[in-house]
Amino acid sequence: MSAGAAWERVVRTALLGTERQAAPADATTGDPALDGAIASLEDRSAEARLLGTAVLLDAWRRAGQRPGQTAGNPPEPAPEEAERTCSPLAARVLRQILAGAPPPVLAEWMTLARQAGVAPPHDLLPELLHFGMRHADVHGAVAAGLGPRGRWLAAQNPAWSFAAGLPAEPVDGWETGTVQERIRILRHVRTTDPAAARALLQTTWATDPSRDRAAFLEVLATGLGMDDEPFLESVLDDKRSKEVRTAAAQLLGMLPDSRLVRRMMDRLAPLVTLHAPAGLVARIRGDGARVDVRLPEEADKEMRRDGIEPKPPYGMGERTWWLQQMITAVPPSAWSAAWEVEPAACIQAVRAGEEGKLLVTAWTQAAIRSRDAVWAEALLRAGADMSEYRVVADLLAAVPPHQLEAVALERLAKVKVKQLHGGNPVCRILEAARVPWSAALTRAVLLAVPPTLEPADYTLREMLRVSAHHMHPATAVATLREQGDPHEGKWVDLLHLRHTLYQAFQ
Repeated sequence: MSAGAAWERVVRTALLGTERQAAPADATTGDPALDGAIASLEDRSAEARLLGTAVLLDAWRRAGQRPGQTAGNPPEPAPEEAERTCSPLAARVLRQILAGAPPPVLAEWMTLARQAGVAPPHDLLPELLHFGMRHADVHGAVAAGLGPRGRWLAAQNPAWSFAAGLPAEPVDGWETGTVQERIRILRHVRTTDPAAARALLQTTWATDPSRDRAAFLEVLATGLGMDDEPFLESVLDDKRSKEVRTAAAQLLGMLPDSRLVRRMMDRLAPLVTLHAPAGLVARIRGDGARVDVRLPEEADKEMRRDGIEPKPPYGMGERTWWLQQMITAVPPSAWSAAWEVEPAACIQAVRAGEEGKLLVTAWTQAAIRSRDAVWAEALLRAGADMSEYRVVADLLAAVPPHQLEAVALERLAKVKVKQLHGGNPVCRILEAARVPWSAALTRAVLLAVPPTLEPADYTLREMLRVSAHHMHPATAVATLREQGDPHEGKWVDLLHLRHTLYQAFQ
């Protein structure tokens, strides 16, 4: 037997399986078409005959495999799509996004599609769901814009369950779901019926682990009201977890009329005192006013129950730390109401004292916690430390978009044309302004950006990268073209992609 015939026999044995191991090299397969194809290789060289036989037998073996059997009944057919499919241009943009665009752009596509009453193309649904599976921040947008057929498909794969939607009765999974599933159920109920969500939480409160209970309490920030106060007040006596007590105290600090806030104000009344000049106008404006500050003597048991942590962070004195926490626990509107002055006047008055920085820091944290738009705007204009990005971002989250733009435009008006740089505090405001920008703000920013970005100006570059997600895309592209398209980079490419995206849904 030649070497080629010997190897052909090895190939046949390997590919045909153990049942044919004893068959000679020229044995037939029993399939006339396959045998004829192998026979046609007889005039080839040994090597070509070997490789050809391997290819034919492998294809024959694969084609002969039976599909796997699935236990149970097959799923119901997909429902008819209630919405029309998006335009070809929108489909091309979606395909480009799924190929590697930042996740927020996909969320934007899904939102525009839902507003237009159209659904994603059916052939892109698996890729869309897989993209959403890998990016948790777009779960909500993907689930909301899938349409009936997309939700049906998501239900066939456990990895896509984020998009399958809640059951008709969400509370059915409250006692048996994972922590994340229970948070999703609680959030869903909370947005529609806050009292029902609180009652649902209390059904398992006594047996839920402490870490889970702290996470559940965070959901109550949505729709928080005085109806929640008795339950949260009782949680302050929780013996099992300091984390849970702290979460409850923070929520109570967001309610100006809560018992906790009243207790804190009673403690603070002799410690923080406003001395204002006579006259209503001068008092409201804060002209010549000053604030005297005394530090507390101790953090007693009642203060600790209300969330005051006795041990200070490294580098801060105990009494200063206690006072800062007490002020942070009170909505800042309580101060302007008690002193009968505007927030800006309060900030101006404390700057004259030695403890001014402490008070502004505490008021800033209190404004963030209570989402007080009036105080947040006053702090952004006058008191906040613009070097701390996280602080600026949290303050901006409390400011309505139109007021936020007013603050940004006011600061941009002081920037010379083409002279914006990362050291300007307005860059911190713009980077943190993660809401849709108006055409006016978009144009003002791009006119202030120098034609050539300094390589070392990382702050300006980062602001442009982040802000490209929020700029008015048509205005941005028109302004760049008007300037001769001086810039290149991913942020410019993103603006053009978003511009095309919006055109696709016009």
